[in-house]
Amino acid sequence: MRLDTPASPPSWTPVVITVGAGIVSALQVGKATVALGDIRADLMLDIATASWILSAFALVGAVGGAAIGMAVDRVGDRRMAVAGLVLQSVGAALGGVAPTETSLIAARVLEGLGFLAVVVAAPAIVARLAPVGQMNRAMALWATFMPVGLALIMGAGPILAAITWRDMWLGNAVLLAVYAIVVAIRIPEAARAAQRGGSLVADIAFALHAGPPALLAALFAAYCALFFTVFGFLPTLLLDRLALGPELAGPVSGLAVAVGIVGNLGCGSLLKLGIRPVRILTVGFAVMAVTGILFFWLPLPAVPALGLCILFASVGGVVPVVVFDAAPRFAPARPGGAVLIGATLGLIMQGNNIGLLAGPSMAGASAAAFGWDSVAFAVVGLSAAAALCTVGFAVIERRLGAVRRSGSSPDSSGCPDRKPASTGA
Repeated sequence: MRLDTPASPPSWTPVVITVGAGIVSALQVGKATVALGDIRADLMLDIATASWILSAFALVGAVGGAAIGMAVDRVGDRRMAVAGLVLQSVGAALGGVAPTETSLIAARVLEGLGFLAVVVAAPAIVARLAPVGQMNRAMALWATFMPVGLALIMGAGPILAAITWRDMWLGNAVLLAVYAIVVAIRIPEAARAAQRGGSLVADIAFALHAGPPALLAALFAAYCALFFTVFGFLPTLLLDRLALGPELAGPVSGLAVAVGIVGNLGCGSLLKLGIRPVRILTVGFAVMAVTGILFFWLPLPAVPALGLCILFASVGGVVPVVVFDAAPRFAPARPGGAVLIGATLGLIMQGNNIGLLAGPSMAGASAAAFGWDSVAFAVVGLSAAAALCTVGFAVIERRLGAVRRSGSSPDSSGCPDRKPASTGA
């Protein structure tokens, strides 16, 4: 994958279009959250079964993220992004006419495969086309795709009063197909990647054995599990526990998610100022832990409960930026110099999907069996995992810093001695 900029004058347009591909893909994550109540009523599902409509989206990505990442380097980032948008369009169309929960879940798996292709290819496009010296800001802008997409779809919740959830699925199918055409026309093709030695499986095994990419994947898995434990069921919880009307539950949830953009963009500025990434991670996860536990454990009225969600999302929004920013530095290099950035991004998004799979299913099962307050214990466990991953991140950062200061060759982790791509150097 090339990390240099094109010969044409620097422009933010391709970056913005690429972020748009992430946003329309994030709509597919959030639409199930918004429509879950209608889907349960239509297909007569309990909360535990309905949680799989959220989690099944991540099923393919939970096992195939690294493979998709390697495919990006071989197939090309633009082609992979277009293919991902088309797959999501087909999955949304099939889901819109699904007669049973089984067929709907199968369609969600197909959507999940397309989502994974987009969100692995898109950071590669951003890295390739970001204006010189603006990589931090470009990656921070990319990290906004999830909160923007979720906020938009949750804000559209009242539309369900006039249409059905099936109409929403079919409308998204059309939107995805149109955006696939936009990406195909407006995003320039990357130069053909040099042929790597070894098979795709061997490259994935090498990246996993190196250690740092797997650590980033675990870090992102912990973050996404925490995030979707809270926001995957927020509209449902606002209806069931806080007695907020259906016309307000979606937009209010969307507003709470949207403030995550503050953390995304703010983190880009903090990194530019030289604040250590591990400090940003520590603060982000600490706030997510405290606010998540209080949200589920305390029987709070709607306003303070939503205040906790807003704090959870805004401060927690720093985590994805730190992870994407670290990917080029943590990517291992094969003997001979081939840097496995594609595999590293793929593993990160595999972590995303593992978190999306584990968080809602764990929270749904716990809430169904023991009530919403029991989900606080899941938040405790996930926060402990995040703390361990943060310690590992600090160790690797120190090791890479020592390598750069000494000017020595790459260490046994496989991480090469190079400046982070996100500095624009």
